[in-house]
Amino acid sequence: MVISTVIILKGGATYANIGIALFLFFMASGISFAVGYSLHDTEELKLSKELSSLTSKLEEIEKKVNSIEEKVEKVEKFLEE
Repeated sequence: MVISTVIILKGGATYANIGIALFLFFMASGISFAVGYSLHDTEELKLSKELSSLTSKLEEIEKKVNSIEEKVEKVEKFLEE
């Protein structure tokens, strides 16, 4: 942005200088967008890893609960007899 302004101030407001200034401005905007987008991707990756970890923990808990339920059923059957 500063370079764009300097080009226009030093070289005058010709079509070529304005074109170069706009090109640099849009290029700088694209770079900042790309950096922001990659930071957003990094956060999404962290969240997906955390969700994956939580999902695996929930699956382990579910297996333990199912095991306990089976044992309770066996005890109930034993007590009925």
